[in-house]
Amino acid sequence: MLTIQNVTKLAGRRIFGGWVVRDMNCHPTQNKYMFDIHCMDPLGNTIDRCTISLNRKAMVLHNIGKPAELVYYFNYNGEVTNVCGGAEWLGNIGNFIAQMEYIIKKYHNNA
Repeated sequence: MLTIQNVTKLAGRRIFGGWVVRDMNCHPTQNKYMFDIHCMDPLGNTIDRCTISLNRKAMVLHNIGKPAELVYYFNYNGEVTNVCGGAEWLGNIGNFIAQMEYIIKKYHNNA
């Protein structure tokens, strides 16, 4: 089970543009980290929002010609994405924030 040390340090973290992590929690029954992300206008008002979650249970990723790897998949507003990362890679805050940015750019307003 994935554990993110100091996950609360993401509160208030700017992702890109006006997108900011407003709140986060660990969902007790779904085994997910949930991140409430808001897009703020210059006056600090919320103009848009989304939820990105990260599964705490690993999946085995089998890439042809490479060894199997344990990865953790992200969800966007409750929907499965094809975005994932390994525990060590996601342990880097820059990588983690970059994945959130990618998810917002790829999935937001594309439903």
